[in-house]
Amino acid sequence: MRFISACIISLLLLGETTAQPSPIKNTRSRMVHSSVEDTHVYIIKTAKQLARSLETPQQRIDTIAERVKYEVLLKLLTEGNISGRSNPEMVVTVSHTMPRLGFFMLRVDEKHFDVVDAICDYMLTDGDVEMCERDWPAELQSSRPIVRDASEWAKWGLDRIDQAEEVNKNTDPGTKDVLAVNGVGDGVRVYVCDTGIRYTHDEFSVKPGRKAVNAEYGFDTFGGDGFDNYGHGTQVASVVGGYAYGVAPLATLVSVKVMDDEGNGDWSNVIAGLEFVMEDCDGRNCLVSLSLAAGPLPADYPPTATERAIQDLYEANILSLVATGNNADEAWKYTPGRSEVALTVGGINEDDDLASQSNFGQGIDIYAPGYNIKSAWAGADTRLVTGAGM
Repeated sequence: MRFISACIISLLLLGETTAQPSPIKNTRSRMVHSSVEDTHVYIIKTAKQLARSLETPQQRIDTIAERVKYEVLLKLLTEGNISGRSNPEMVVTVSHTMPRLGFFMLRVDEKHFDVVDAICDYMLTDGDVEMCERDWPAELQSSRPIVRDASEWAKWGLDRIDQAEEVNKNTDPGTKDVLAVNGVGDGVRVYVCDTGIRYTHDEFSVKPGRKAVNAEYGFDTFGGDGFDNYGHGTQVASVVGGYAYGVAPLATLVSVKVMDDEGNGDWSNVIAGLEFVMEDCDGRNCLVSLSLAAGPLPADYPPTATERAIQDLYEANILSLVATGNNADEAWKYTPGRSEVALTVGGINEDDDLASQSNFGQGIDIYAPGYNIKSAWAGADTRLVTGAGM
């Protein structure tokens, strides 16, 4: 198999992207995931705001969120699910609002009601509610370590993506690892939505041709400084914009920490991070890196909350680059890579064959090196990893 990854270079290195309206329809939907039966946070997306509305996006989302909160509380009270309980105000709370993407999070205390699945159905009776989804876990992709001699040619991916033909492993070693392209990402902001970034790593330090550290804090859903103590986010950032291992070493890498120091996080965290991206980009040349996935989902499954957020970013000319997943399965089953407006990336090995762990088929837009990739890490300076389209 032969795969051409030239368009990823143009996106990361040359900057501006222009999005067109998507064919995805924003249908009203209810989604509840059985894998998170103990989770009682609901992700709610509001219907599009009318242009003639006099309310600001923040005023509108606050108004709708408070109204829905009291509608749900009233329903629980009238059905007797919280009878005899103290302080009913704490039973249903608005935990977060995201006016730019039109989302808010509603938290319902599981101790105060019996049937949680009916909550989404009830909220959808409100004309301003477009979708309701119970929160569920996101899963990191492209960070599986491999046992292999680190002295081997582990930067083959940089050589591969600047040419149409596969790399020649018998080439003079002095010509290997050369990334021959015009432009190195100057003026592009890449939001790494992940476990954070190890800002102090040498990959992101001042170097010849780089006048300043190119990794910076952006957002931390856990209230910290966006620093990576796990490794996955640093690895992704290194492949994107590291000095020795990156495609675009002059790109600005923005840490958007949506997964914790053990690599865990929910999709509500991710959407909160994407809300920050929508605000911070502010018309600049921006890309989003989402090396996260979940699934498999059935063929008729409606767009998830994260896919709808990616859609909104796309309509604001912000493209999301998404790993397809490491399930060795059909790509269309996994979110958010199945989104029609995301650039979904699968993985290949040094022989231009599909990497054994990568998803495949319908839904993948491009294949990129995803096996035996040397990059930065949090607990060590370097690590060899394999994963979908790194």
